[in-house]
Amino acid sequence: MALEMRTECERCRQQLGHEDVAFVCSFECTYCVDCAEVLGGVCDTCSGELVRRPRRGTSRAATPAGLPDVARAGRPLTLGVPDVPVRSLADR
Repeated sequence: MALEMRTECERCRQQLGHEDVAFVCSFECTYCVDCAEVLGGVCDTCSGELVRRPRRGTSRAATPAGLPDVARAGRPLTLGVPDVPVRSLADR
């Protein structure tokens, strides 16, 4: 079952693209980085933990069938993920 990948923050209504950093709870309530930080990593709707939403790629390599052989062999991939305040959310 795929994530819904909502396109706006539940709190401030900021537009969020599939490639943007966002945070979600287990019910897929979606928040921008700033709102997730203000909320202290806790969903405003259900009080669940907010975790970083995976980004959906646009290329064939982003689909499971198109993963490189290295990934299928169980070796971790190195992804160029920008620095975001994820650690500060986890520390609260």
